[in-house]
Amino acid sequence: VTVPTPFTVESRGKKVPALISEEENKQFKANPVPIETSLPKYEMIQARSEARRMEIKELAYAQTKERERPFSFYERDKNKHVQRMNADDTSKAVEKQFKANPLPPHVTVQLYEQMTQEKETKRERRIRKQAQESLAKFKLPPRMAIDYNQKKPDNKSEDEFPFKPAPARAVPDFDKQQKEFIIALEKHKEKRKPTVLDPFKFRESDVVFMLIV
Repeated sequence: VTVPTPFTVESRGKKVPALISEEENKQFKANPVPIETSLPKYEMIQARSEARRMEIKELAYAQTKERERPFSFYERDKNKHVQRMNADDTSKAVEKQFKANPLPPHVTVQLYEQMTQEKETKRERRIRKQAQESLAKFKLPPRMAIDYNQKKPDNKSEDEFPFKPAPARAVPDFDKQQKEFIIALEKHKEKRKPTVLDPFKFRESDVVFMLIV
């Protein structure tokens, strides 16, 4: 049977300083850095991938070369090309000087100006023709046509027209007329009688006299 030992705070307090001093005296020692951290693993992975890619490429190229079968005309064209190159190297071809042909006469003629002028002339003729046709087809309504024919001058002589404009008159002397008007106005003022002013009546006696009268 387990007999429990009573817990005492005093015994716990005595053990704490011993534990603290033991922890303070303990020295820390770090573990060495693993070697794997200094290796360029990413570059090594890239190098392995590139080597694998090149290996697959070379293998595919070798398989393609083994399987390829040239066409029947491949060797023929290849031989012809080799023979032509050899012939060009061995023979010296005579260079022929280039000589341009003379310009044709229709190139030197100003065709654009002629075409533009002809086009403009045709356009003017077409417009004139359309205007003449429109004028020939033009017709007034019946009532307007009657009025137009009545008012239309049929080469009448000057005597047949009742209205005759008045002959031109000389320009009057406005300064002289102004002076004459001023003199006549002054004379008219002298003939008129001046206005006689009556005195104002503000006194009480005058007002009573007026009421009586």
